[in-house]
Amino acid sequence: SSFGGAVDRPDWRLAMASQGIGVPKILAEAAKHAGAGRTDKAQEAYAAAALVSHDAGEKSDPLEMGVAVLGFACMALQAGDWPELLGRRLDKLLLDALEASRAAERPGESRGLEGQLLLTRSQALFAKPGKTAADLDAAVSARHEALAVLQEAAVMALPWSQTRVKAAIKKEAVGTPGADASPLELEALLAGLQKHGLDCKKLKAESVGELFAAWSSTGLSVESFLVRYLEVAERLGHSPKEPCAAPCEGGLSSGASELERQLVQLVSKDGAGAWDEKAEKLSYLELSATGPQLEELWRKLAPSLRETVEADSTMSCGHSCSTCPTRHDCKVHDALKDIEDL
Repeated sequence: SSFGGAVDRPDWRLAMASQGIGVPKILAEAAKHAGAGRTDKAQEAYAAAALVSHDAGEKSDPLEMGVAVLGFACMALQAGDWPELLGRRLDKLLLDALEASRAAERPGESRGLEGQLLLTRSQALFAKPGKTAADLDAAVSARHEALAVLQEAAVMALPWSQTRVKAAIKKEAVGTPGADASPLELEALLAGLQKHGLDCKKLKAESVGELFAAWSSTGLSVESFLVRYLEVAERLGHSPKEPCAAPCEGGLSSGASELERQLVQLVSKDGAGAWDEKAEKLSYLELSATGPQLEELWRKLAPSLRETVEADSTMSCGHSCSTCPTRHDCKVHDALKDIEDL
């Protein structure tokens, strides 16, 4: 559909609202047009979303308005236009949207949007007809601020607690001396972070990639990446409670081997027994052991694991067994009790 000049008519926008066609639906329509390369229709739809949001007054969501203004400005700049919306040109429109997003005091949601608004405002000021020296200074300043804010947004998008990150840094410092002398490419860095239980899947991998690109042109070690991450996270007070999920690490010591860690994870998920099946699963991780060897290893690990469980000690995830949100699904307790019964 095309919104055309109808977006300028209050009666049309009122009809949109009465039909339940709110800002989110219009933004979805705009994104669909933008994704298909229909710049003109996307620009119209983003303008419609901004106007409908404006009409809502105090009931409007400033972040939805920010997304609408951002999309409108991006489409206009892509087309080489310098239009007016809500009585404001692009530079002022973007500045007002930025200030409204910040005033919403929802940094976990808005930080990325704020960075994009700053970056687009910088582009708009560089493209502004009749721009002055002051406009150019503001464009450069907005760009520098945008890069810093986008890094903060990437850090805040990662659900890593400071406790887990500090534990990972400590393990890296002890287990991989001289790691900083061997910077890693992105794929190896992601794999290294995953080994510490730091989720890097899907969108989180994108956030890590953004930080990797911002912090290094030659690669980063796991330790140096996490040190940089922690500096920003501490400054922002960002330390989310991570959603634990079985399999767990069972309170293994920092010196535990990869085979021991993976075995405890399998037992916590599937219980003890079926050792040959576990050996086959571990072979996919290039960990070699027979079923009987795994059973013997489990019996060897059990006493120290039992001490951790009975003492209700805090593990690297920040939880103890009694506070773990998935304790009802974890089978480590039953497996330890089976050995005790024997």
